[in-house]
Parts: sequence; C-alpha cells; structure tokens
Amino acid sequence: GTMVAYLLLAETVGFVLLVGALLLGLLLRLGSRISTSVVVAGLFTPAVYHIFFHLLRVPLPRGFWGW
Repeated sequence: GTMVAYLLLAETVGFVLLVGALLLGLLLRLGSRISTSVVVAGLFTPAVYHIFFHLLRVPLPRGFWGW
C-alpha cells in the first residue's frame, strides 16, 4: 500500500513530506512508540534525501513546496 501511495502522490506531495509520513505510519503500525517513530522519521528522511539527491544526484520529486 505504501508503494502505491508513493507512486500516486510523490509528484504532488514531494519526496520529503511523503516519505516522512509513510515512514512514520509504518513505524507506528509496527508498534514503535510515537516519540521514537517521530525521531527516526525526522532524522532518516532528510538523510536519505541528502544521500540520493545531493551525493548520488538522483532526481527526486520536489512537490508543491519545492522540497
């Protein structure tokens, strides 16, 4: 379901917001505490964005806010 959501919403919402929300939702669904899930999603999402967009130069969807 998350892959379909990413495919359908990535261009509109953008990589950072969508992946952060999807990761947070998956972590909560797996039973993690809310505080841990927010911290992991908040740190992991920008790190992945930086690695793929800046270091590997993979074009990622920027979304309506330009992230």
